[in-house]
Amino acid sequence: MSHKFAKLIDVIGALEVALEKAEWEEIATLDQLVKSIVVDYTSVVLEGEEKRQLGELLKTLQGLYDRIATENMGRKTALGVELKKLHKERNAISQYIQSSGY
Repeated sequence: MSHKFAKLIDVIGALEVALEKAEWEEIATLDQLVKSIVVDYTSVVLEGEEKRQLGELLKTLQGLYDRIATENMGRKTALGVELKKLHKERNAISQYIQSSGY
């Protein structure tokens, strides 16, 4: 790949590492950086091979965002299960308190 896209290549690599380590705050930070880099690259008129290279990098980036979305849905599901458990426990404690006269 061309060094012209070095920033994008670096941030894609950093996103992959952050996703593998499930570092969600780092992913959020990198997301902001990705937005500005992509805007910079897409605002320049590219031709031929450079246009193809950027297209491939953007496809790779889209794949990463698909993985991030999938992982995030898994996290939301797990958190939902935990919240339901906590809600049931809270209700049980409230019922105990009410029935015991506290």
